[in-house]
Amino acid sequence: MSLSKEDKELLEWLWDDENTSEWIENFIYIDNKEAMTVPFGLTKQQHLFVQAMTDRNIVLKGRQMGFSLISLAMSLKKAITVPNSNSLIVSFEQKSADDNFDKLKVMYDNLPKWIKPKVVLNNRQVLKLANGSKITCRTVGKGDLGRGGTINGILHLTEFPYYKSPMKCLNSAKNSCTADAIIIIESTAKGTGNAYHKMYIDGKSGKNEYKSFFFSWLECPELFEREWDKAVEKYKALYGRKLTLDDIDLDEEEQQIIKLGGTPKQLMWRRLEIATVGIDKFHEDRPITDMEAFLTTGESMVDTKRIDSVERSIIGKDRQFIHKLKLDNLSSDLKKYYGKEFKIYHDAKKDKKYYIGVDVAEGYGGDYSVIEVYNTEGQECAMFRSNKIKPYQFSKIVDMIGRYYNKGFLLVEKASGGHTVIDKLRNDFKYQRLYKYKSYDEKNRQVTKWGFDTNPKTKGLIINNFIEMFETGLIEINSVEVLEEMKVFTINDSGKMGAMNGFHDDTIMATALALQGIKEGKWWRWI
Repeated sequence: MSLSKEDKELLEWLWDDENTSEWIENFIYIDNKEAMTVPFGLTKQQHLFVQAMTDRNIVLKGRQMGFSLISLAMSLKKAITVPNSNSLIVSFEQKSADDNFDKLKVMYDNLPKWIKPKVVLNNRQVLKLANGSKITCRTVGKGDLGRGGTINGILHLTEFPYYKSPMKCLNSAKNSCTADAIIIIESTAKGTGNAYHKMYIDGKSGKNEYKSFFFSWLECPELFEREWDKAVEKYKALYGRKLTLDDIDLDEEEQQIIKLGGTPKQLMWRRLEIATVGIDKFHEDRPITDMEAFLTTGESMVDTKRIDSVERSIIGKDRQFIHKLKLDNLSSDLKKYYGKEFKIYHDAKKDKKYYIGVDVAEGYGGDYSVIEVYNTEGQECAMFRSNKIKPYQFSKIVDMIGRYYNKGFLLVEKASGGHTVIDKLRNDFKYQRLYKYKSYDEKNRQVTKWGFDTNPKTKGLIINNFIEMFETGLIEINSVEVLEEMKVFTINDSGKMGAMNGFHDDTIMATALALQGIKEGKWWRWI
């Protein structure tokens, strides 16, 4: 039977890359949780990912959300529509690799005959088609993923942070990818400070080539509705009643879930899961936000639950900083940085005192030079952060921000480029409210030294003061950058404090300096 003109147009439309979701739903079958072979109806989140993905993607999600299925289906589409395509699906464990290959075979076996290429190789690892296309499902092994030939289809690395050498594996595989290959790095979280966490955060802030996606279990009823329904009866049998939205014993996290659209049956299911696996494991496996996914206990020096709560409140605001049109006295020199490097959360007010912490880097793209402005009520009023400004240039910005905030009290760390900044503030800009202290030279003469001397003793003092003020609710942090650094700020067995490898702690140091200024309460008269 010949196809009508409308059917031909529909098929041509389905083959377009922009309509991959529809192609999958028309031609791909999967085995569902009841072991029945059914058409692959994409969840809302799966459909969103297929529509929004780029050629470089990193996916953070909860367990059992079906993103490997998406990669398998897209690999099969590529194998059919592009002869000699090569896709690679990499798992952490052999069982997962075998499961993926079984799912791939179900998809292939149930294709309509008229689009189904013949198979020339079909074993536990490779499906090779007569048109030269190949799909491989394997474990990460020793990490040499580039030996499978040129990858011009889909490269999917699942449970990426659990690999022994994740970046080595990624680089090996990338070296085999053509410009047309689509890379998908996907996993549940495995704490902070690892390669996956850094790649996700950098992708989210536009600092690498990857597009970051987060998918919450809350928004996936297509997969979990039956589990939630069963949980209602179990919960009632255990506790003699069902939860309602008006229950007075809902904790802070449960109230947050309700605000995000959660339902009582989801809360009941959640409580039962937590009773079995514990709260930290649940957060890791079933996060409702990407922050929650990464925040596990025993890593950061700071209370991670409080970090998460504060960060949620910041992100929930309509605007995190004041629009520059509402800042009447902002100079043109500062306006060019505003909204990017420089942000104001509370404008300067007449007769108020401000304490300003300054951490200086060399400006070559590594560590950041940071200015943190706090008022005496403990509110973060402004932040400047850049890793592309040399110390001599940065000193002018420090001077301008200091004068903008009523000639605020500056605490400049002496390390690195701090010496240059202090010298220029004193001698070129004649800035008078600079932190100083008395010391004795080798001849036992008292001398005045400028700037804050950060050593193991003083660093411990100002950091612990910072942590105490944050955890007891004495300060208002408005910069997400500070909170992100707090998540990866640790102390090792020898007592050394600092950011995990590959991360920064510059905003933390600048904040700690500002808060130390508030604590000491020093204030010089401006002549």
